[in-house]
Amino acid sequence: MSLISEAVKKMIGKEVTYLANEEIGFASIRYFELALNNKKQIDDNQSSLDQPKMANVVAPPTFIFETNQYMNKTMDEQGYIGHSWDIPLDVEYSIVRGGNEYKIYHPLLPTTKLEVKWKIVNIIEKQGKDSAFLIISSNIQYFNQDKVLLAENIEDMIYMPTN
Repeated sequence: MSLISEAVKKMIGKEVTYLANEEIGFASIRYFELALNNKKQIDDNQSSLDQPKMANVVAPPTFIFETNQYMNKTMDEQGYIGHSWDIPLDVEYSIVRGGNEYKIYHPLLPTTKLEVKWKIVNIIEKQGKDSAFLIISSNIQYFNQDKVLLAENIEDMIYMPTN
């Protein structure tokens, strides 16, 4: 049985855009650096008003791909607030990350308000040992408030039937 129905095929080219309600901010960058256990660019006691020190602060390169600050939707039933595609499959399935290709063009600044565009660029079906599965490829583009492309993420998610 093929998982690629006409409804699934129609998902190719589907696009969703999210606009952040606020800037990334210094605190978010500081917390991300702490999570990575990196040397902090921003001291805990440092004020964002310390302009000369703060002028050169940029987010670690992978921060842009990890943040969900731009999301303006409610959590799903599992408590997830990030983006997910509602792929119209006729079977129960689980989703596994298949891989990412990151491209970074400009640094992410604390003053950036993100606009993020998700687009399904391809859907392919593969045959596994026990059943077929789908690979959904998305192109995620991250823009700043001036519409400058900061980064891209080509992401593959694997949709596997659970039965």
